[in-house]
Amino acid sequence: MQIVVLVVWQNYVAFLMLHIGGTLLANLLINWRAKQQYPMLTWRSSQRIPETIKQKLRENVLGNISAKVGVIVVNGTDNLLISKYLGLSVLGAYTNYALIVQGLSSLVGQVMAAIVGVFGHIGVTESVAQQQVAYYRNLCLIALVSTVLAGGCFTVMQDFIRLVFGPAYVLADFTVLLIVINLGFTMLRQANLSFAAALGLFWTMRYKSLVEAGVNLGTSLWLITQTDLGINAVLLGNIISNLVVNFWWEPWLVFKHGFQQSAKCPLVKFTAYHVALAGLVGVHYVCHGWLPQMGWLGLIFTGMGSVVGYSVVFILAFSCQIETRDLCKIMWRQMTGRKYLR
Repeated sequence: MQIVVLVVWQNYVAFLMLHIGGTLLANLLINWRAKQQYPMLTWRSSQRIPETIKQKLRENVLGNISAKVGVIVVNGTDNLLISKYLGLSVLGAYTNYALIVQGLSSLVGQVMAAIVGVFGHIGVTESVAQQQVAYYRNLCLIALVSTVLAGGCFTVMQDFIRLVFGPAYVLADFTVLLIVINLGFTMLRQANLSFAAALGLFWTMRYKSLVEAGVNLGTSLWLITQTDLGINAVLLGNIISNLVVNFWWEPWLVFKHGFQQSAKCPLVKFTAYHVALAGLVGVHYVCHGWLPQMGWLGLIFTGMGSVVGYSVVFILAFSCQIETRDLCKIMWRQMTGRKYLR
Protein backbone atom coordinates (compact mmCIF):
# COMPACT_ATOMS: atom_id res chain seq x y z
CA MET A 1 0.00 0.00 0.00
CA GLN A 2 2.82 2.42 0.81
CA ILE A 3 4.34 1.79 -2.62
CA VAL A 4 0.96 2.45 -4.26
CA VAL A 5 0.57 5.73 -2.37
CA LEU A 6 4.00 6.95 -3.48
CA VAL A 7 3.61 5.87 -7.10
CA VAL A 8 -0.01 6.96 -7.67
CA TRP A 9 -0.39 10.05 -5.45
CA GLN A 10 3.29 10.91 -4.79
CA ASN A 11 2.31 12.12 -1.34
CA TYR A 12 4.95 11.55 1.33
CA VAL A 13 2.65 12.71 4.16
CA ALA A 14 0.09 10.07 3.16
CA PHE A 15 2.93 7.53 3.03
CA LEU A 16 3.91 8.33 6.63
CA MET A 17 0.29 8.36 7.83
CA LEU A 18 -0.28 4.96 6.26
CA HIS A 19 2.81 3.63 8.03
CA ILE A 20 1.61 4.98 11.40
CA GLY A 21 -1.90 3.66 10.82
CA GLY A 22 -0.62 0.22 9.84
CA THR A 23 1.55 0.01 12.96
CA LEU A 24 -1.36 1.09 15.18
CA LEU A 25 -3.71 -1.43 13.56
CA ALA A 26 -1.14 -4.22 13.97
CA ASN A 27 -0.74 -3.40 17.69
CA LEU A 28 -4.52 -3.41 18.20
CA LEU A 29 -4.84 -6.78 16.46
CA ILE A 30 -2.04 -8.23 18.59
CA ASN A 31 -3.72 -6.91 21.75
CA TRP A 32 -7.08 -8.37 20.71
CA ARG A 33 -5.53 -11.74 19.87
CA ALA A 34 -3.65 -11.85 23.18
CA LYS A 35 -6.86 -11.18 25.12
CA GLN A 36 -8.62 -13.93 23.17
CA GLN A 37 -5.95 -16.52 23.89
CA TYR A 38 -5.03 -15.41 27.41
CA PRO A 39 -8.13 -13.91 29.06
CA MET A 40 -6.46 -14.14 32.46
CA LEU A 41 -4.23 -11.23 31.44
CA THR A 42 -7.18 -8.88 31.82
CA TRP A 43 -7.89 -9.92 35.38
CA ARG A 44 -7.26 -7.43 38.15
CA SER A 45 -5.28 -8.74 41.07
CA SER A 46 -4.61 -7.36 44.53
CA GLN A 47 -1.22 -9.05 44.61
CA ARG A 48 1.76 -6.75 44.29
CA ILE A 49 4.77 -7.46 42.15
CA PRO A 50 7.85 -8.21 44.29
CA GLU A 51 10.34 -5.36 44.43
CA THR A 52 13.13 -7.54 43.06
CA ILE A 53 11.12 -8.28 39.90
CA LYS A 54 10.22 -4.61 39.46
CA GLN A 55 13.88 -3.67 39.81
CA LYS A 56 14.82 -6.28 37.21
CA LEU A 57 12.16 -4.92 34.84
CA ARG A 58 13.41 -1.36 35.28
CA GLU A 59 16.99 -2.40 34.59
CA ASN A 60 16.06 -4.34 31.45
CA VAL A 61 13.91 -1.49 30.14
CA LEU A 62 16.69 1.06 30.69
CA GLY A 63 19.25 -1.30 29.16
CA ASN A 64 17.04 -1.84 26.12
CA ILE A 65 16.54 1.91 25.71
CA SER A 66 20.32 2.39 25.83
CA ALA A 67 20.74 -0.26 23.12
CA LYS A 68 18.13 1.40 20.90
CA VAL A 69 19.72 4.82 21.33
CA GLY A 70 23.07 3.38 20.29
CA VAL A 71 21.57 1.77 17.18
CA ILE A 72 19.86 5.02 16.18
CA VAL A 73 23.09 7.00 16.59
CA VAL A 74 25.13 4.48 14.58
CA ASN A 75 22.64 4.30 11.71
CA GLY A 76 21.67 7.97 11.72
CA THR A 77 25.11 9.53 11.72
CA ASP A 78 26.14 7.75 8.50
CA ASN A 79 23.68 9.73 6.39
CA LEU A 80 24.52 12.98 8.17
CA LEU A 81 28.26 12.59 7.57
CA ILE A 82 27.79 11.63 3.91
CA SER A 83 25.42 14.53 3.19
CA LYS A 84 27.61 17.11 4.96
CA TYR A 85 31.03 16.14 3.63
CA LEU A 86 30.24 14.39 0.33
CA GLY A 87 26.96 15.94 -0.84
CA LEU A 88 23.40 14.85 -1.44
CA SER A 89 24.16 13.23 -4.80
CA VAL A 90 26.51 10.73 -3.16
CA LEU A 91 23.97 10.19 -0.38
CA GLY A 92 21.27 9.47 -2.96
CA ALA A 93 23.38 6.80 -4.65
CA TYR A 94 24.33 5.25 -1.30
CA THR A 95 20.70 5.23 -0.12
CA ASN A 96 19.72 2.78 -2.88
CA TYR A 97 22.23 0.28 -1.56
CA ALA A 98 21.38 1.05 2.06
CA LEU A 99 17.69 0.28 1.49
CA ILE A 100 18.54 -3.19 0.18
CA VAL A 101 20.92 -3.84 3.07
CA GLN A 102 18.46 -2.58 5.69
CA GLY A 103 15.70 -4.72 4.20
CA LEU A 104 17.82 -7.87 4.46
CA SER A 105 18.98 -6.98 7.98
CA SER A 106 15.40 -6.34 9.09
CA LEU A 107 14.28 -9.67 7.62
CA VAL A 108 16.96 -11.59 9.50
CA GLY A 109 16.20 -9.58 12.65
CA GLN A 110 12.49 -10.41 12.44
CA VAL A 111 13.23 -14.11 12.02
CA MET A 112 15.55 -14.08 15.03
CA ALA A 113 13.06 -12.12 17.12
CA ALA A 114 10.47 -14.81 16.44
CA ILE A 115 12.66 -17.52 17.99
CA VAL A 116 14.00 -15.57 20.97
CA GLY A 117 11.23 -17.17 23.03
CA VAL A 118 12.60 -20.60 22.17
CA PHE A 119 16.03 -19.63 23.48
CA GLY A 120 14.41 -18.15 26.58
CA HIS A 121 12.60 -21.45 27.20
CA ILE A 122 15.86 -23.34 26.79
CA GLY A 123 17.49 -20.93 29.21
CA VAL A 124 15.10 -21.80 32.05
CA THR A 125 14.49 -25.50 31.36
CA GLU A 126 17.80 -26.88 30.08
CA SER A 127 21.29 -27.18 31.50
CA VAL A 128 24.06 -24.77 30.64
CA ALA A 129 25.60 -27.42 28.39
CA GLN A 130 22.39 -27.72 26.36
CA GLN A 131 22.11 -23.94 26.17
CA GLN A 132 25.60 -23.76 24.70
CA VAL A 133 24.72 -26.46 22.14
CA ALA A 134 21.74 -24.34 21.06
CA TYR A 135 23.97 -21.24 20.95
CA TYR A 136 26.61 -22.85 18.72
CA ARG A 137 24.00 -24.30 16.35
CA ASN A 138 22.33 -20.91 16.09
CA LEU A 139 25.70 -19.20 15.55
CA CYS A 140 26.55 -21.64 12.76
CA LEU A 141 23.18 -21.08 11.07
CA ILE A 142 23.50 -17.30 11.32
CA ALA A 143 27.05 -17.47 9.94
CA LEU A 144 25.84 -19.54 6.98
CA VAL A 145 22.96 -17.15 6.26
CA SER A 146 25.21 -14.08 6.67
CA THR A 147 27.86 -15.46 4.32
CA VAL A 148 25.33 -16.49 1.68
CA LEU A 149 23.44 -13.18 1.81
CA ALA A 150 26.64 -11.11 1.73
CA GLY A 151 28.01 -13.10 -1.20
CA GLY A 152 24.71 -13.11 -3.03
CA CYS A 153 24.34 -9.36 -2.60
CA PHE A 154 27.82 -8.73 -3.95
CA THR A 155 27.01 -10.94 -6.95
CA VAL A 156 23.80 -9.22 -8.04
CA MET A 157 23.70 -5.80 -6.36
CA GLN A 158 25.64 -3.83 -8.98
CA ASP A 159 23.61 -5.14 -11.91
CA PHE A 160 20.37 -4.76 -9.95
CA ILE A 161 21.08 -1.09 -9.22
CA ARG A 162 22.08 -0.52 -12.84
CA LEU A 163 18.89 -2.12 -14.20
CA VAL A 164 16.52 -0.43 -11.74
CA PHE A 165 18.04 3.03 -11.20
CA GLY A 166 20.51 3.44 -14.07
CA PRO A 167 24.32 3.39 -14.45
CA ALA A 168 24.67 6.84 -12.86
CA TYR A 169 23.70 5.40 -9.45
CA VAL A 170 26.19 2.51 -9.47
CA LEU A 171 28.94 2.83 -6.85
CA ALA A 172 32.49 1.49 -7.13
CA ASP A 173 33.01 -2.24 -6.65
CA PHE A 174 35.23 -1.69 -3.60
CA THR A 175 32.50 0.39 -1.96
CA VAL A 176 30.00 -2.40 -2.56
CA LEU A 177 32.50 -4.85 -1.09
CA LEU A 178 32.60 -2.80 2.11
CA ILE A 179 28.79 -2.55 2.13
CA VAL A 180 28.24 -6.31 1.95
CA ILE A 181 31.01 -7.09 4.46
CA ASN A 182 29.41 -4.62 6.85
CA LEU A 183 26.06 -6.32 6.19
CA GLY A 184 27.52 -9.76 6.92
CA PHE A 185 29.29 -8.64 10.11
CA THR A 186 26.10 -6.94 11.32
CA MET A 187 24.00 -10.06 10.75
CA LEU A 188 26.58 -12.24 12.52
CA ARG A 189 25.76 -10.27 15.68
CA GLN A 190 22.23 -11.66 15.70
CA ALA A 191 23.38 -14.91 17.29
CA ASN A 192 24.67 -13.08 20.37
CA LEU A 193 21.90 -10.47 20.48
CA SER A 194 19.15 -13.11 20.36
CA PHE A 195 20.63 -15.01 23.31
CA ALA A 196 21.27 -11.78 25.22
CA ALA A 197 17.57 -10.91 24.80
CA ALA A 198 16.45 -14.43 25.74
CA LEU A 199 18.59 -14.47 28.89
CA GLY A 200 17.62 -10.93 29.93
CA LEU A 201 21.07 -9.36 29.65
CA PHE A 202 19.92 -5.88 28.62
CA TRP A 203 21.19 -4.25 31.80
CA THR A 204 24.68 -5.72 31.45
CA MET A 205 24.80 -4.38 27.87
CA ARG A 206 23.68 -0.85 28.77
CA TYR A 207 27.06 0.77 28.10
CA LYS A 208 28.04 -1.30 25.07
CA SER A 209 25.81 0.46 22.51
CA LEU A 210 26.86 3.89 23.73
CA VAL A 211 30.54 2.98 23.44
CA GLU A 212 29.90 1.55 19.97
CA ALA A 213 28.14 4.76 18.89
CA GLY A 214 31.03 6.89 20.16
CA VAL A 215 33.69 4.76 18.45
CA ASN A 216 31.68 4.66 15.23
CA LEU A 217 31.11 8.41 15.09
CA GLY A 218 34.68 9.28 16.05
CA THR A 219 36.27 6.84 13.59
CA SER A 220 33.99 7.77 10.69
CA LEU A 221 34.41 11.50 11.32
CA TRP A 222 38.20 11.24 11.47
CA LEU A 223 38.43 9.10 8.33
CA ILE A 224 36.09 11.27 6.28
CA THR A 225 37.83 14.52 7.25
CA GLN A 226 41.47 13.38 7.30
CA THR A 227 41.55 11.02 4.30
CA ASP A 228 40.38 10.92 0.70
CA LEU A 229 38.38 7.70 1.15
CA GLY A 230 35.04 9.42 0.59
CA ILE A 231 32.04 7.21 1.27
CA ASN A 232 34.38 4.32 2.07
CA ALA A 233 35.43 6.22 5.21
CA VAL A 234 31.93 5.90 6.68
CA LEU A 235 31.72 2.21 5.80
CA LEU A 236 35.15 1.52 7.28
CA GLY A 237 34.07 3.37 10.41
CA ASN A 238 31.11 1.01 10.76
CA ILE A 239 33.27 -2.08 10.25
CA ILE A 240 36.00 -0.88 12.63
CA SER A 241 33.53 0.00 15.42
CA ASN A 242 31.85 -3.37 14.96
CA LEU A 243 35.14 -5.24 15.27
CA VAL A 244 36.55 -3.09 18.09
CA VAL A 245 33.41 -3.15 20.27
CA ASN A 246 30.77 -5.71 19.31
CA PHE A 247 33.08 -8.47 18.07
CA TRP A 248 34.35 -9.43 21.53
CA TRP A 249 31.99 -7.61 23.91
CA GLU A 250 28.72 -9.32 22.93
CA PRO A 251 29.88 -12.97 23.06
CA TRP A 252 31.78 -12.19 26.27
CA LEU A 253 28.59 -10.83 27.89
CA VAL A 254 26.53 -13.85 26.80
CA PHE A 255 29.02 -16.37 28.15
CA LYS A 256 30.18 -14.42 31.22
CA HIS A 257 26.78 -13.28 32.48
CA GLY A 258 24.48 -15.74 30.72
CA PHE A 259 26.28 -19.08 30.85
CA GLN A 260 28.90 -18.21 33.51
CA GLN A 261 31.52 -19.77 31.23
CA SER A 262 34.69 -18.65 29.48
CA ALA A 263 34.18 -16.88 26.14
CA LYS A 264 37.39 -18.23 24.58
CA CYS A 265 35.70 -20.94 22.46
CA PRO A 266 32.92 -18.74 21.01
CA LEU A 267 35.43 -16.00 20.23
CA VAL A 268 37.55 -18.48 18.25
CA LYS A 269 34.49 -19.62 16.28
CA PHE A 270 33.30 -16.03 15.87
CA THR A 271 36.70 -15.06 14.48
CA ALA A 272 36.65 -17.98 12.03
CA TYR A 273 33.20 -17.02 10.74
CA HIS A 274 34.25 -13.38 10.25
CA VAL A 275 37.43 -14.37 8.43
CA ALA A 276 35.53 -16.84 6.22
CA LEU A 277 32.88 -14.27 5.29
CA ALA A 278 35.37 -11.52 4.49
CA GLY A 279 37.71 -13.94 2.72
CA LEU A 280 35.07 -15.49 0.47
CA VAL A 281 33.59 -12.14 -0.53
CA GLY A 282 37.10 -10.74 -0.98
CA VAL A 283 38.03 -13.54 -3.40
CA HIS A 284 34.77 -12.88 -5.23
CA TYR A 285 35.70 -9.19 -5.45
CA VAL A 286 39.02 -10.04 -7.09
CA CYS A 287 37.29 -12.23 -9.69
CA HIS A 288 34.20 -10.04 -10.07
CA GLY A 289 35.70 -7.90 -12.84
CA TRP A 290 35.85 -10.89 -15.15
CA LEU A 291 32.06 -11.23 -15.25
CA PRO A 292 30.10 -9.30 -17.92
CA GLN A 293 27.09 -7.12 -17.18
CA MET A 294 23.86 -9.11 -16.99
CA GLY A 295 20.18 -8.63 -17.72
CA TRP A 296 17.32 -9.77 -15.52
CA LEU A 297 17.48 -13.43 -16.54
CA GLY A 298 21.23 -13.63 -16.03
CA LEU A 299 20.85 -11.82 -12.73
CA ILE A 300 18.39 -14.42 -11.43
CA PHE A 301 20.45 -17.44 -12.45
CA THR A 302 23.71 -15.89 -11.25
CA GLY A 303 22.14 -15.05 -7.90
CA MET A 304 20.84 -18.59 -7.48
CA GLY A 305 24.22 -20.02 -8.41
CA SER A 306 25.92 -17.70 -5.94
CA VAL A 307 23.64 -18.85 -3.11
CA VAL A 308 24.39 -22.51 -3.86
CA GLY A 309 28.12 -21.89 -4.30
CA TYR A 310 28.57 -19.93 -1.07
CA SER A 311 26.50 -22.50 0.87
CA VAL A 312 28.58 -25.42 -0.38
CA VAL A 313 31.90 -23.70 0.27
CA PHE A 314 30.84 -22.65 3.77
CA ILE A 315 29.62 -26.13 4.72
CA LEU A 316 32.79 -27.74 3.38
CA ALA A 317 35.01 -25.21 5.18
CA PHE A 318 33.33 -25.86 8.54
CA SER A 319 32.42 -29.53 8.09
CA CYS A 320 34.76 -30.45 10.96
CA GLN A 321 32.43 -28.72 13.45
CA ILE A 322 29.73 -30.73 15.21
CA GLU A 323 27.16 -27.94 14.82
CA THR A 324 27.76 -27.79 11.06
CA ARG A 325 27.11 -31.51 10.71
CA ASP A 326 24.02 -31.17 12.93
CA LEU A 327 22.80 -28.34 10.72
CA CYS A 328 23.27 -30.48 7.61
CA LYS A 329 21.34 -33.33 9.21
CA ILE A 330 18.45 -31.02 10.08
CA MET A 331 18.35 -29.51 6.57
CA TRP A 332 18.52 -32.95 4.95
CA ARG A 333 15.69 -34.21 7.15
CA GLN A 334 13.55 -31.17 6.39
CA MET A 335 14.11 -31.42 2.62
CA THR A 336 13.74 -35.18 2.19
CA GLY A 337 11.86 -36.40 5.24
CA ARG A 338 14.57 -39.03 5.68
CA LYS A 339 17.45 -39.46 8.07
CA TYR A 340 20.81 -37.98 7.20
CA LEU A 341 23.18 -40.46 5.52
CA ARG A 342 26.80 -40.21 6.62
